[in-house]
Amino acid sequence: MEGTSNKPKRNGPTKNNQCWICGELLDQPVKGRLRLTCSDACRQARSRFLKGKPSRKFNRQKKLVEKRRSKPFVERRFDRTFFEPVFELNAWRKVYECLACGQPYLVERMKNGNPARPYCSDKCEAKSKRHWDKFLDAYERAHQRGELDRRVEERFWYDKLSPLCPRCGKPFAPNTTLHGKPQRGRPRKYCSPACRKEAYEQRWKNRHGGVRGHRYALCVNCGDKFDRTDERGCRTKRFCNLACQHQFRDRAYRARKRMGLKAFIWGRSGHRMAALNSPKNKAKTTHP
Repeated sequence: MEGTSNKPKRNGPTKNNQCWICGELLDQPVKGRLRLTCSDACRQARSRFLKGKPSRKFNRQKKLVEKRRSKPFVERRFDRTFFEPVFELNAWRKVYECLACGQPYLVERMKNGNPARPYCSDKCEAKSKRHWDKFLDAYERAHQRGELDRRVEERFWYDKLSPLCPRCGKPFAPNTTLHGKPQRGRPRKYCSPACRKEAYEQRWKNRHGGVRGHRYALCVNCGDKFDRTDERGCRTKRFCNLACQHQFRDRAYRARKRMGLKAFIWGRSGHRMAALNSPKNKAKTTHP
């Protein structure tokens, strides 16, 4: 038949003409260099092996182990029911992972009825006990007040801690899933925007020695809340609009006329009487 070659098939340098990595039977080309591997993946795996580099499977397993050990303390599960060794060297030498820090530690002893210690050191055990005592106390107080979050309760039954608000001490659920996968957004530090705002105000007061001047204030005349920043960004405005400003100044002018004042002194030239007769103060003094 035309187009067929009568040349015998070539045998490669490997045993039984098989792939150097996976052992698959090779189809050697008629001309050219003999093949040692069946694919590019096996060729790269052979190159890594000859250079002493770890394989891709080993790297994937290493990443999973490092990810498991690098979990934060709050995202660790303190479940001792199925606490098993991660590796067994022999019958009396086994490797465990600490429940608190995730680092491996070796336990050397013969098999007996007592379970292995779930912590690598006294420091990790004391740290776990301290955090669990604080969390259980805050958990009970929030439960009695009726402020317990459902997600916090779900994490508790899953043997996981929940962070405590540094402002009020209330437990709250972090922005992660039950299995520790982070969600969108920055990690939460406070239980609510109110606690976050109070903490910010306290830091400002400690740093500057006084209360922070807020951007929004109440109008001196009508009492409505408005933005008191001017075009330069300074918090200098006292009135929400020109109408309130003119009404206040007219009352101050009439008060100065009644008192017989000729010189204008800011804050004392009828301003007290004008503030007392403002609509916001009159609304407070009127009785139904």
